[in-house]
Amino acid sequence: MMVIKYLPPKRYLQYDLTQEMFDSLVAAKSGVESLRGLPYQKNWMEPLREMELKHEVEGTTRIEGATFAGDEFEAAFRDETPEEARTRSQQQATAAKKAYRWIETAPLDLPVERAILEIHRLMVTGCDDDHCEPGALRKQDQNVTFGRPPHRGAEGGGEVAKAFKGLTDAAATYFLESEPLLQGLALHYHIAAMHPFQDGNGRCARGVEAYFLRRAGYAIHGFIGLSNYYYEERENYLRILAETRGEEGNLTKFFVFGLKGIALQCARIRNIILRENKIVLFKNMMYRVYKKYETPRRRHINERQIRILDYLMDQKDMKSNIWDTEKFVSPGYQGLRKQRNAFVRDFVDLEFLNAIKILDNEFLIVLNLDWPQFMTDSEFGQKILEKPSKSEMPKLKFR
Repeated sequence: MMVIKYLPPKRYLQYDLTQEMFDSLVAAKSGVESLRGLPYQKNWMEPLREMELKHEVEGTTRIEGATFAGDEFEAAFRDETPEEARTRSQQQATAAKKAYRWIETAPLDLPVERAILEIHRLMVTGCDDDHCEPGALRKQDQNVTFGRPPHRGAEGGGEVAKAFKGLTDAAATYFLESEPLLQGLALHYHIAAMHPFQDGNGRCARGVEAYFLRRAGYAIHGFIGLSNYYYEERENYLRILAETRGEEGNLTKFFVFGLKGIALQCARIRNIILRENKIVLFKNMMYRVYKKYETPRRRHINERQIRILDYLMDQKDMKSNIWDTEKFVSPGYQGLRKQRNAFVRDFVDLEFLNAIKILDNEFLIVLNLDWPQFMTDSEFGQKILEKPSKSEMPKLKFR
């Protein structure tokens, strides 16, 4: 099978401003800007950063074929596996975590060459340094072949050193005249295409992209990279990398693909933050209106209904089946003569107040997280007065 030889491009950042490219760039930039103005609480950020870091580490290692049995990845991420017992995949995950920790906090004005070599050093130290010198370009006769169809990286020694210098010089000069979001994507592509190192080229390329996207202002709210997107789209990712190599340095296809990932990841993070904001608004309204319209007769009812709503807020997708919910909130019904009836009335009551939706056919209770947008304090008070009597309430039957 013929091996495709590496050819240095005339320019390291070139693309066609097609309609698709323009639309993708606008969507990515809009996604980034949509995150900037979102209000958030500082204490949300640490869990969000950890979640994104975990996605990034797992994505970048799995793309390269890392496999994890059972909870091996979680153990490696938490550094709970003894060094001598770690698999190669776990070692790579631990190294990638260290690299991304560095990417999160590294100075943003580092020389391009230094940043790339440091990211590579961190990515391979402790996992692949038995056959690859960390942070060192391939030497004479150290050559690599990769991909499908097979591609040959730049020849070891003089050719790879020249190509690497051409890339880092470009990134430090005329790259700076281009759209910042494209700079990291271009570095990603060219490191992957020239394969300047013996191993760890893909992980390094994605790490470098994350660092330069952070320099471009993309790492908002701890958002540090696209590796999870590339892993989810692994076949398309590898195909587009291969197809772009045949475009003589024109990066349009890869840029469109990467920009789409930026837009999608921004939307995902935005939804997480919006959800947290909605929970805060929901809780504020819940405690306020129940307190405002508390009477001696309703005090215990209010406490039970608040417990139900709190429970639903803690569930995935804000929903739960009736039986799990009943088990959790049942202490609040101790001492009542007809506990099941009171439990059912509370659910019907909450649905009448529009705080939840009961899916009768599935026996699911779903929290209406948009409740504060459609209910004022006075409307809540009016609903309490208009609430149907026990005999008028619809019957909810379940085993």
